[in-house]
Amino acid sequence: MRSRVSVWLGSLLAATLLAACGSQTTAPPSTGSAAASPAVTTASPAVDTPTPAPTNTPVPTAVPQPSVRSPLTGLPVASLDDITRLPLLVKLGNSGAERPQSGLSQADVVYESVTEGGITRYAALFQSREATTIGPVRSARLSDLQIAPEFGAVLAHVGASSPIMAMLRNGSVLDLDQFFYQQYYHRTKDRVPPYNVYTGTATLRTGAKDRGYPGTVAQLAPYSFETAPPDGGSASTVDFDFAPETHAQYVYDATQHAYHQIEYRQPTADAATGQPVPISNLIVQFAPVRTTTIVEDKNGSHSLDYSLTGSGKALLFHDGVEAQGRWVRKSLASRTSFEDAAGKPLALAAGSVWIALVSPETAVTVRSL
Repeated sequence: MRSRVSVWLGSLLAATLLAACGSQTTAPPSTGSAAASPAVTTASPAVDTPTPAPTNTPVPTAVPQPSVRSPLTGLPVASLDDITRLPLLVKLGNSGAERPQSGLSQADVVYESVTEGGITRYAALFQSREATTIGPVRSARLSDLQIAPEFGAVLAHVGASSPIMAMLRNGSVLDLDQFFYQQYYHRTKDRVPPYNVYTGTATLRTGAKDRGYPGTVAQLAPYSFETAPPDGGSASTVDFDFAPETHAQYVYDATQHAYHQIEYRQPTADAATGQPVPISNLIVQFAPVRTTTIVEDKNGSHSLDYSLTGSGKALLFHDGVEAQGRWVRKSLASRTSFEDAAGKPLALAAGSVWIALVSPETAVTVRSL
């Protein structure tokens, strides 16, 4: 009996254990019916994260640099060196055999006056612009001894009469005479002597340095310049005689805002380009002049002495407009100022300045085309 119960109990226990084990390892089959519980997926709630606005990286703003302008032309220059270097005053011939000249287009200021015999010469001042070729270089005159000190310029020339040479040796003008410093000049083969002496600004500056002259100067007192060109005027042509032998006419070219000079019935042109030399400002300076006892040439012509200190009448032409005024210069060491009737500076156009030295009796004719 005991054994049968034990067998029964053993069978019951085994069945129970087997059922229990099957319930832990077998997953219930999916029926696909509505009664089946759907699978649930748990997800984090969506959150709208704002997109950060793009950051604009500041662009460095260029600091405008002050414009450096020439005190003599009012035009912009590359650096302060262009307006503090030593000015050069070069004497140029203007006879028929010497035209066209080289370098006039690059000059800041150009003086023209009668030398003797009714023929004029130029004294061209260079500072803000360089000129590779300048010429033909000719001998100095009394007027150059007054012009050079006004700008503290080195005077470049080919000799002079004995009295003027003595004045140069005993005076304070910075002299670079070709007679004594030929290495800073050269002669060309396309013209005959004495019309074939040429030089350049770089060569002359080397000569000035070798002579011990200062390489730089204090900035020159500036002319007064217009802030904007004036409306067109009636000064289309300007005519006068330097002398009976030399008539000068200046014709305004509106496209260039400049006058062109005509002498010997031909435009005053640049030898390198063949184009007329542009003249932004024409100043007619009426100055007393006397004939001296200094003999300048083999023809017995006497040197002329202009009085370039004191005051006198002046006419200014630019942009086809005429302005009347006067010139004032206190001493040889001071600059000439050009003023209106009220004593205010006459305003020039930016560009080159040409100054015609004429006697007070000179008649000037102004026309409108």
